[in-house]
Amino acid sequence: MAEWSSLVIVVSLTLVTVTWLADLVQQKASYFFDGDEGLHAYEALRVSAFLHDGDLAGASTASVMDWFYPPVHPWLLGAALTLYPVTHVSVRLFSLAIYALDVLLLYALGRWLARETRWPWLAGLAAALMALMAPPVWVMGSIVYIELLGVLFMLVAFWGYWQGVKGREWGWLVAGLGVVAIWLTKYPYWVFLIVSLALAIHSRTDWRALIKRLIWLMLPSAVVILVWVLWPMTRSGLFGRIAETAQMAESTWRTLLTCLAFYLRSILFQFSPSRLIAAGLVVALVASLAR
Repeated sequence: MAEWSSLVIVVSLTLVTVTWLADLVQQKASYFFDGDEGLHAYEALRVSAFLHDGDLAGASTASVMDWFYPPVHPWLLGAALTLYPVTHVSVRLFSLAIYALDVLLLYALGRWLARETRWPWLAGLAAALMALMAPPVWVMGSIVYIELLGVLFMLVAFWGYWQGVKGREWGWLVAGLGVVAIWLTKYPYWVFLIVSLALAIHSRTDWRALIKRLIWLMLPSAVVILVWVLWPMTRSGLFGRIAETAQMAESTWRTLLTCLAFYLRSILFQFSPSRLIAAGLVVALVASLAR
């Protein structure tokens, strides 16, 4: 009974939150896109125009020419925009739909991870409430940003990882496909995700199983990266981006410490509904690293 009640609560709160945010988006329909938002919307609209005409080759070429951002978000949003009239509101509502999926998937994964505890529904409820109570996530769910889509693929990748840990070999392939999807959503996400998964796999298995699992995990990425990088326009753009990143990171340790401080500060002061929950997140992070 409690499990069904928790699901009803999460679905109801998600609907209320998304409806409230959709109303705000409607009220601010005349608000112009900011820099990143306008770029994401423009690329999706360009892909949508080609898809509407049935020109897949044109849509593919348009995606490749935009080497700064990968193609997954423009293609998904572009495909959605072929189904209804394009307005400031309709373009932004796509992010709200992804937000709702993130919340529901967080609930399902939290409940699944705690399935052997006394109250598995409580873990799912807590995970969902964290996403529903974070004002910065409301903002990202109300504008044309790619962060929440990245979260969705990250959750898929970790779900595959947990399936693999439980002995289901196909889970490692799902994790690898999730890694590819997140890499083609935003390049830097791939680095953090693949390193986390590789370290987690290493800590749980012997070296023979480790090699097998890493092959399953990395094979989709290797295939897609080779195809993507072999495209001349993509390759030139990526190499230029790498050169810029290298110049920015002349001091590796200082850069790492700066990033660490930034993310810890974000957890404490920006992405948490309370200082108490933020402190719990930091403790959980330290405990995870220690193990």
